Amino acid sequence: MDSEAYWAQRAIEREKEWHKKCQETIEKELARYYLASLGHIQTDIAALYGRFAKDNALSVEEARKLITGSEYRQWRMTIEKYIRQIKENGDKGLERELNVLAMRSRISRLDKLYSETLMELDALGHKVSETMTDFLTDAYKDSYYHGLFDIGKEIGLPASFAKVNRDDLTQVLRNRWSGMNYSQRIWKNQRLLARTLKSEMMTAVHQGESIDAISKRVSQRMDVGISNARRLVRTELNYVGNQSAMDSIKEAGMKYYRFSATLDRRTSATCREHDGHVYPIGEYQPGSTAPPLHPNCRSTVAGSLYGPDKKKTGTRIARNDKGKTYYVPADMTYEEWYNKYIESTIIPTGNANWKTNEL
Repeated sequence: MDSEAYWAQRAIEREKEWHKKCQETIEKELARYYLASLGHIQTDIAALYGRFAKDNALSVEEARKLITGSEYRQWRMTIEKYIRQIKENGDKGLERELNVLAMRSRISRLDKLYSETLMELDALGHKVSETMTDFLTDAYKDSYYHGLFDIGKEIGLPASFAKVNRDDLTQVLRNRWSGMNYSQRIWKNQRLLARTLKSEMMTAVHQGESIDAISKRVSQRMDVGISNARRLVRTELNYVGNQSAMDSIKEAGMKYYRFSATLDRRTSATCREHDGHVYPIGEYQPGSTAPPLHPNCRSTVAGSLYGPDKKKTGTRIARNDKGKTYYVPADMTYEEWYNKYIESTIIPTGNANWKTNEL
């Protein structure tokens, strides 16, 4: 296996390793955050229904009644205190909505429930953002140093090389490579979730639904929130992993990188088209000439010594429908692999030129 084939294979292996780590750690952690917030919101709903519902349903008239006296004063103190807490580092969109509610001298029971939901989602957003930042930071550092190590094994490295700089890492994480960085997307998702939950609550009340029905509505929308968070962290992990690979490629003094799509049936048409292309490092652009090209992207980049005109030797990894890996020629593109091993239904077994291995 030549150097380029080795680097490409190691990039694929790291992507798979971190993808598995993502599933086993942060995705479960984010799901727990959302489920905990769901429990708090459902508790607030139960409190409202428990006090004012009749025959297990809350009428529009009851929902629209104003809170007064000590209940209003306590709510006002709570929301003003929370606004002060989020003013410096909270989401401005949620802060504005809370301010609108706080400025009202009259507020309904349903509005009170919505304000409590907004505060819960703001707290949830902070947890998601902090957890994702820590995870992506670890992923970048690990991929960067492993990338340098793999390059050094093949061609050596200068006696000194750049360590991960905190400011540079912060810039990577803040990069709006897809129009927004991950932190901005988290808060956008939270605002959308807040508006959706408000709509679901109002619909449930207008339809005279029971507490079980409205709780189910909210639960379904929180499930969508979990799905969005999972997709976001997977996509951002791919971005960070490939950006760290590119930074190690630059540090090693290489001038080209090669795009590698995953050789299996799940690969998108967009990534298939880019597979095997070699680009100058100056053309590196996530979402365009480098992964991720779409949400949940699994494609990778690796250093190339000779540019697009040099024939690549060695092998690269492919996967069958059961997830087992085998090796094909390194210069085989996705289209060539698909035509030979999928459309023709050839299975690479019993041939001494092909190796099978389960990663």
